[in-house]
Amino acid sequence: GFHLRDGHEAMIADDPEAFTEAIVETYKDERLWQHLSKTGYEHVRDHFTPAVVNEKIVTAIKELGYIISSNGLR
Repeated sequence: GFHLRDGHEAMIADDPEAFTEAIVETYKDERLWQHLSKTGYEHVRDHFTPAVVNEKIVTAIKELGYIISSNGLR
């Protein structure tokens, strides 16, 4: 998953009405808006940049027992 926490990195809701309320709350509350902006950006930087994703893929491949070399997998 994305490992997001409601009210910390994102506003999460189970239905359209609750999601609409969360959007309106975020729009009206500048502190919440700023908090979500900061923590959301940090979350993406920490978990989804190309370097981070590459490391996760390499680790998973190695855990499967493959060796990564300049010639590919073996």
